[in-house]
Amino acid sequence: MLERVRQDRRVLFTLDKGIADIRAYPPEQHAGIVLFRPPSMGRGTTSAFVRRHLPAVLKLDLAGHLVVVTDVALRLR
Repeated sequence: MLERVRQDRRVLFTLDKGIADIRAYPPEQHAGIVLFRPPSMGRGTTSAFVRRHLPAVLKLDLAGHLVVVTDVALRLR
């Protein structure tokens, strides 16, 4: 799936922590990768977390970056 996202120049939104390995998934090869790290899992909690943080994420220039979203901060790598 990641290869298709890369080819289509789409931003990937994920909860998969493995995507943060920038040696395996170099962000500069993608239109953007956003890793959401909610404090706890569950459909309602995760949905609320993404809705709360998505407006700030969408203001960023995501191209070529990995963005890690936590309750504390947005980290751009």
